[in-house]
Amino acid sequence: MGGGPYYHGADFRLNFHHTHNAIQLMNDKGAQRWSQLMLDTLDASAEHMTDDPRIRTSINTFLSHFMAKYSEDFGFENRSFFGDTNPQFKQKINFLKMSKEAIEALTENELRNALIERGFDAGNYVGKDELVNKALMM
Repeated sequence: MGGGPYYHGADFRLNFHHTHNAIQLMNDKGAQRWSQLMLDTLDASAEHMTDDPRIRTSINTFLSHFMAKYSEDFGFENRSFFGDTNPQFKQKINFLKMSKEAIEALTENELRNALIERGFDAGNYVGKDELVNKALMM
């Protein structure tokens, strides 16, 4: 299923394949066909999967992520109908383990939410600079 940096040629080769070798399939019709074949294969092999329900959910999450990515990259309809997926990963921000540069690189929204999670009234801070200063004081 790709393997990220371990995939022979990594992202470059995968992107080259999609934009050159498989470009005629990177459309609504190809996405619909590929999705249906993948769903049929997963359903047909369900009896061979582990009893751990997280396995199928993780595969669904992987497939849905890349279907969304490719539908955006190639301009076709997102056909993510594989089933239940994992909730979106929520990054836990720990200001104490972050450098000043790392804190400054966070978005204003990330800073505000991280402060709120720690019990601070982020409404008292206007703008990113004030949020960064508060995070640095922690």
